[in-house]
Amino acid sequence: MKKLLAVGLVLALSGCGGDTPDTKTTTTTVASVSQLSDAEIEQRKIKAESDRILAEAQAEYVANHEAELIPVDLPQDHVKTESQAMSFAECKSLQSKTMLDVLPNKAFIIINSPTLSTVKICTNDGAVLMSCSALDELMTTTQTDNTAGCD
Repeated sequence: MKKLLAVGLVLALSGCGGDTPDTKTTTTTVASVSQLSDAEIEQRKIKAESDRILAEAQAEYVANHEAELIPVDLPQDHVKTESQAMSFAECKSLQSKTMLDVLPNKAFIIINSPTLSTVKICTNDGAVLMSCSALDELMTTTQTDNTAGCD
């Protein structure tokens, strides 16, 4: 019974899918798991279940809290957007250099996360939004004559 539980635990911890582990790794893992006490096995099962519940909760939170789009009341001919392929690190470096070139009260960080960075730079005739995306490795620049938030 203990060995069957150990094999079940190995399958649960390996994710039961994707790449199949090689026989040597599985044999070593089964052997080391069979040497665990019942309390250690129970702790590992609890941790695996806790990790699964946490992952589900995080996925649900992200699904329920996606960014809402805020409509901007501007004619399209007053907005110019361009995108180009660029690494996230290179894009963030360009954002920083650009922000240093303008007055401190004219550059604002809007979003700064591990996967997305957006800054707003106020100009004499509008604003420029620079966005860097780690997920699709793009830098997107939007120029607008909207000066909201630049005063």
